[in-house]
Amino acid sequence: MKSLILENLEQPAELERLYRQDPEKFKRTFPLVFKEHPNLTILKVWHERLNFELANDTRTEPDVKWYNSKPDGRFGYESNCICVLGKDYDK
Repeated sequence: MKSLILENLEQPAELERLYRQDPEKFKRTFPLVFKEHPNLTILKVWHERLNFELANDTRTEPDVKWYNSKPDGRFGYESNCICVLGKDYDK
């Protein structure tokens, strides 16, 4: 895996493919690559991605909750009616 990561430093899509194929192996191998090349921007980004903890990050704001949205993210019947009525009113 280490050689594959190193071979694909200029190909972000290929690095993503390698990660998705075997995330655990990528995560185990990545620190070795990063230690050897800590100044490469692509590796800095991957380092942050693999080590980012949202729960401990106070810089982010809570998710925006839309009025009348369902817990699964869908909008309710009322919102759909408003959209249809608004379209008819616009004519």
